[in-house]
Amino acid sequence: MNVKGDDNCGYQVVARHLGMDEVNHVLVRRALIHELKTNKGDYLPIFCSEECFEYIMNGLHSPTNSGGIVYI
Repeated sequence: MNVKGDDNCGYQVVARHLGMDEVNHVLVRRALIHELKTNKGDYLPIFCSEECFEYIMNGLHSPTNSGGIVYI
């Protein structure tokens, strides 16, 4: 599967596998953020600390740079 090689490519691959267009990567990202926020207590032990959890959550915001094609 070929998707545009930018910081959204992982979300684009998930969108494609769910039967959506790559442009729906935003929906996948928002669903992940919602899942983590809604079930924070379940995920906090995986991240080992509140600081690490918040670091990951802050990193889930949409990036601004783009690149080439990523082959998966």
